[in-house]
Amino acid sequence: NSYHTINKFLCRWFFGFCIIILCTVLTWSRGAWIGMLVSVAVMLMCTKNFLKVGGCIALILPFVYSFIPQSVAERFFSIGNMADSSTVYRFNIWRGCFDMAGEYGLGGIGVGDASFERIYRQFAVSGAETAYHSHSLWLHILLMLGICGLVIFVCVLASFARRCFSALR
Repeated sequence: NSYHTINKFLCRWFFGFCIIILCTVLTWSRGAWIGMLVSVAVMLMCTKNFLKVGGCIALILPFVYSFIPQSVAERFFSIGNMADSSTVYRFNIWRGCFDMAGEYGLGGIGVGDASFERIYRQFAVSGAETAYHSHSLWLHILLMLGICGLVIFVCVLASFARRCFSALR
C-alpha cells in the first residue's frame, strides 16, 4: 500500500514538473530556461542519489533532444551567440547600464521605470537607444537602489537560502 502511495506521489510530482517545464519553454525566455536548468542541477546535488539520478539524466538527454522542436533547440543554442540580434541588443543595454552604474552606483537613481528610461538615454549605446529596464535583476537593483540596496538584497537572499538549507537537514 505504501508503494502505491509513493508511486502516486512521484507521478503527481513528475506531472507537475512537466507542466512547469512546458510553461517555462513557452515563455520563450532563455534566461528562464537557464534558471530552470541550474535549479534542477542544484536540486539534484541535494539528493542522496545524486550520481544515480544524474547518470540517468545524462543517458536520457541525447534522446530528449530528438523530441524537442527545432525552433526551441535553435533558440536555446543561440544563448550567448553574438550573431543573434537580441543578444547584441542586451549586451548593448548592459554596456549602457554599466556606464550608468559608474555614475549612479553609489546611491542609485531611484525606484521606477520612468527614472530608468529618463537617465538611461544619457548612457545608451548605439543600437540600444530605447530600454525600459536593464534586462538583469542584479544590475537593475544596483541602478535603482545603489550598492547598499544591492547588498541588502544579497543579504536577504543569503538569509533565505540559509533557512532553506537548514530546513533540509
